[in-house]
Amino acid sequence: MCMDARIDPIRILGLRPGDAHILRNPGALVGDQELRALAISQRKMGTTEVMVIHHTDCGAASLDEDELIAEIEADTGESPAWQRRPYETVAESVGRVRECDALPHRDKVRGFVFHVEDGRLVEVA
Repeated sequence: MCMDARIDPIRILGLRPGDAHILRNPGALVGDQELRALAISQRKMGTTEVMVIHHTDCGAASLDEDELIAEIEADTGESPAWQRRPYETVAESVGRVRECDALPHRDKVRGFVFHVEDGRLVEVA
């Protein structure tokens, strides 16, 4: 789940504290560190399901993406990879989880987009 402070995963999922391990990072993209955390959660703490949740109204969406990417590439020599298209990126993230051999529980991996505007949670993958 994205680290966007407007999103309260406990509330939107109807959970109580302690019901789930919640990993939050910028853009909610699944990378090696997230896969490591999921492996620990599944292998050592007993979790069996994964929900990947991206969201609409990303703060970076109002930026001139091409200008920002050019600036970062000029400074670092690399192109950044973060969420801009939640419906496409959530499918990519779900795919990474489902393909990770380190995770013993890959059959219950679901992807969602949370609509910040009206609170809807839409399953997309």
